[in-house]
Amino acid sequence: MSVNSYIDAGPTNCITVTFKTRKEYIFNPNLDNYEMEEFNDVLTIEYANFEAAQAYLNEFMEEWEAMLE
Repeated sequence: MSVNSYIDAGPTNCITVTFKTRKEYIFNPNLDNYEMEEFNDVLTIEYANFEAAQAYLNEFMEEWEAMLE
């Protein structure tokens, strides 16, 4: 997880959550077999300002650490 101050669209205040790569098997009818595909899911949440994004990230990280204990 990270707080980005810039993305391709210009200056923004976002938290970007990158999830662990997941694998799925998809049937290919042309080859008559299953092929493994890897997916990288990313969630971006925009906030009004950097301070709000940083505060939310800190709160989320504290909750995450508590859940891991």
